Amino acid sequence: LRLLSEIDCLDNVGQAKLLTASAKALAVGFDKLTTAEFLKEHDFPFPVTSLLEEGKERDFPLIVKSRQGSGSSSVFKAECLEEFLFLKKKNPNFIAQEYLDGTSGEFTCGLYRSASGTVRAIILKRELIGGFSGYGEVIENPQIEALLIELAEKLELRGSINVQLRISNGKPVVFEINPRFSSTVLFRHMLGFQDLVWAVEERLGLSLSPYQGVQSGCKFYKGFQEYISKP
Repeated sequence: LRLLSEIDCLDNVGQAKLLTASAKALAVGFDKLTTAEFLKEHDFPFPVTSLLEEGKERDFPLIVKSRQGSGSSSVFKAECLEEFLFLKKKNPNFIAQEYLDGTSGEFTCGLYRSASGTVRAIILKRELIGGFSGYGEVIENPQIEALLIELAEKLELRGSINVQLRISNGKPVVFEINPRFSSTVLFRHMLGFQDLVWAVEERLGLSLSPYQGVQSGCKFYKGFQEYISKP
């Protein structure tokens, strides 16, 4: 995706039509430092983020992760200065990010915005297993939903992205914007949030399928296949 974005090839590869998020969403989401700067610029709550090489004094614990991001394999938690310096030596081009307490849970959100400006979102409170969403539950949270709608508009989003956040000091704080279909796309589809279908429809010039929303309390589990539990 980064390569295709850099060479301005987001429409077609040969005869294949591409399904990607819009250019601004890609640019903001690809660079985790840019993500934090974008959130700050538009007055969203944001985790304090800086380059490791800047050498600023830091409070622990904190998160050390790749600026470009490559999943959970490049995300570390430094509990003290010694751990931080070790990670800095091994990964000098990484960034340091404020640690957001996960007591209130972690949320992964599917966010879709059509060419006409229709915004659809699904909020999943999740638990990670092996770096992936292994369990989750659909929740209703007007504060998170309002943030997602505003975020989609500020990003000038067209297409589907994944937004990850935690609740900090009573407010939802975004710490990742993944400008792609995430690993929960099949779960979302099975629940009725069919953003992949909507993206295909728009790409082919078809009308957008209706969406009724997903009932709060629906759960998903990942084993050897996907499972859904409805209340």
